[in-house]
Amino acid sequence: PKQKDDFVAFWDPDKKVGEWGTGKHEKGKLVTLPNGEKVTHNGVGSIALYQYNEKSELVFISNCSSGMDYAFQAKLSSGDFPFVCVVEYPERTYMSDGEKTNALRHPVFLEKREDKDSDECVNDRL
Repeated sequence: PKQKDDFVAFWDPDKKVGEWGTGKHEKGKLVTLPNGEKVTHNGVGSIALYQYNEKSELVFISNCSSGMDYAFQAKLSSGDFPFVCVVEYPERTYMSDGEKTNALRHPVFLEKREDKDSDECVNDRL
């Protein structure tokens, strides 16, 4: 069964937070969106997902590149971050259970949430 949760998305690949895009996601590449609009891609590849623990500390969960609509991803820039998003995944590990990471297995970006603040993305298992 798939699970869904809300995460805070960050992207600053120069600081190793998320990753630069490659190929059609390369920074500065002129791309044609499905609607025919031409835009210059800002280079967003994968985004970094975080959640807050009970101490209000941001904890890195994993990177996510799958599922983002190409038009949405192409128009993203560093000024759009952070934002809250919904991510679906089939499995998750927790360091509190003795695992090595708090990572998601095969995360898929579903949507950006405009109705939720970053500080509401709390996971008491972190």
